[in-house]
Amino acid sequence: MSAVVEVRRYTGADNAPETNNVLATGTQLAVADQHLAVGSAVDPVPVPTSGISYSFWCSMRLHVTTPPAGTLSNVRVWFLDRDRTLDAPGIIWLGQRANVAPNAGYRQAQGDVGVSGVPLSLANNTGLVAEVVDPLTWVSTAPLNLGGTISTPSTGPVGDFVVVQRGLTSAYPVTGELPAEALQWAWDET
Repeated sequence: MSAVVEVRRYTGADNAPETNNVLATGTQLAVADQHLAVGSAVDPVPVPTSGISYSFWCSMRLHVTTPPAGTLSNVRVWFLDRDRTLDAPGIIWLGQRANVAPNAGYRQAQGDVGVSGVPLSLANNTGLVAEVVDPLTWVSTAPLNLGGTISTPSTGPVGDFVVVQRGLTSAYPVTGELPAEALQWAWDET
C-alpha cells in the first residue's frame, strides 16, 4: 500500500509549532505568521512606494499519515508552473531548505504584521542549511532535494523543511491578488 502524505505548513513558536495540511486549501504568503487559505484577503503583501515588502517566510514539510509499504525517501520539490507570473517585474523570491531533524530547522517567521516580513537569510533563519537562493531555479529537472526517509510502520514528519518567501518592489505593476502558484512535491517508495 502506498503512503498517505500531507504537506504541512509550520507556524508559531520554534519549540511548539502548529501545523496545517495545505493540500486541501493551499497556503497564502501573507504579512503574518499564520496559515491562510489561498484567496484570503488577510494581511496581503503590500506594494511599497520604495524598497521591498516581504511576506513572512513559509516553512513546509511532508508528513506521512499512513506508512509506506516499505520506505519513503528521495523527497524533492520544485515550482510547477515556472513560466507564468512567478518572475513578473517587481516580484522577488527567496528560498532554501532547513535541517532534517524533527523541528530543528524550523524557525518562526518574524516581521511587522501587515507591513513586511523579515527577509529570509541564514542570519535571520539559523535553521537554513545555506544562504538563500532563487527558488525559481527549482525545476523538475533540477529540484530542491530534501533529505530524510521514513519506513513502515512509522508515520510523522519526513524530510527537510522547504522555506520560501516572496517580496514585492515598487516596480510590481499590478494590485490585487497574485495568481496561485504551485510547488510540486515528489518522493520514491520502495
